[in-house]
Amino acid sequence: MLRYNAADWERMQRAVWKILGRSIVLLERRHFHLKRCFAVSVRMQIMNGSPEDKRLAASGPRAITLYTRPGCHLCEEAKALIESLLSEFGATLREVNIDEDEVLRQRYGTHIPVIFIGSRKAAKHRVDPVKFRRQLSNAV
Repeated sequence: MLRYNAADWERMQRAVWKILGRSIVLLERRHFHLKRCFAVSVRMQIMNGSPEDKRLAASGPRAITLYTRPGCHLCEEAKALIESLLSEFGATLREVNIDEDEVLRQRYGTHIPVIFIGSRKAAKHRVDPVKFRRQLSNAV
């Protein structure tokens, strides 16, 4: 590994600046701009103003939402695990059939079940009982 002292580092930076000039600054700004745009688009995709998004955002800290569809065996397994923990943590369970809402069907498709604790996604596809119990106990 090469080690440089401060004076060497400054000389190298000046040499690079002379060679590349403003392109470094422009690339850094573009990278930051792209990251910011990506974050905004992800937030807009997650919370696009549908009634379900508003309900989820307003849900209590121990309100569990299970996005499912009929005939989903993974959803049935997740529901059985969640129901066994409801009374222990004083939580409530709300099942949402994604086939009844076009926005949810497009968002989740075949990637179900999706479980939220409050407004935070807790699990997808399979539920780890230890991790889910910890998430419920940390929900405030």
